[in-house]
Amino acid sequence: MEISEFQRILKNRYLEKDRLMGELFMLSVLTEEVGELAKAIRYKNSERIAEELGDVVFVAFCISNLFDIDMERCLKSRYVNRSFEEVSKNWKDVSWKNHRNTNKK
Repeated sequence: MEISEFQRILKNRYLEKDRLMGELFMLSVLTEEVGELAKAIRYKNSERIAEELGDVVFVAFCISNLFDIDMERCLKSRYVNRSFEEVSKNWKDVSWKNHRNTNKK
């Protein structure tokens, strides 16, 4: 499935209800889902990680629909058309050098 098709399906199915709930409520749902993802990662539960990643992506797309943002265009411009150095230069609070070897045994 293409990203644009996925976004269109979610827009048709959920946008009306998402508008009623509002962007701040949707943001709180996203925050909750990111917390659940963090917990799944902490316990290295791959099945739960997959579920929570799906939830995070779903809510992110719902929020993008609230603001009429084309996620395919957004992702291409932010991550596909830029180098790793360009993408990671704004990760000021995370030291790549300190974290890159944490999964090696």
